[in-house]
Amino acid sequence: MLKILNVEQNSLAEELGFEIGDSITKINGYKVVDILDYLYAEAQTEFTFSVLTKDGEEVELEIEKDEDEPIGLTFEDDGLKIRTCKNNCLFCFVRQMPKGMRESLYVKDDDYRQSFLCGNFVTLTNVSDEELERIIR
Repeated sequence: MLKILNVEQNSLAEELGFEIGDSITKINGYKVVDILDYLYAEAQTEFTFSVLTKDGEEVELEIEKDEDEPIGLTFEDDGLKIRTCKNNCLFCFVRQMPKGMRESLYVKDDDYRQSFLCGNFVTLTNVSDEELERIIR
């Protein structure tokens, strides 16, 4: 679920009636996991949002927009806390790094979501069946 922190003035979101405190719970019938779901929908021209208003009402919005038109929402949390690798591979490049370098270089991230956003290397060995279905979708 993505809770709305800000609605940009004169945006599509404002026109549709989004308010601070509303939450997007589903996109095209799928439960929202993180900001990637929103970014993917924002790149489309037609999609559906299920919204839980700050008053507790559930609303479904069918949205049509131009391909390059932003929606205009900012969220409290992007849901992208880095997932780290749980493997202990002998050939791991992170394990082979010399000591004394900056801390961020020692993070063994294995997060397919960061791969979409930043092009990070990912092994997919720690991905659940549900996450694989999401990647395919």
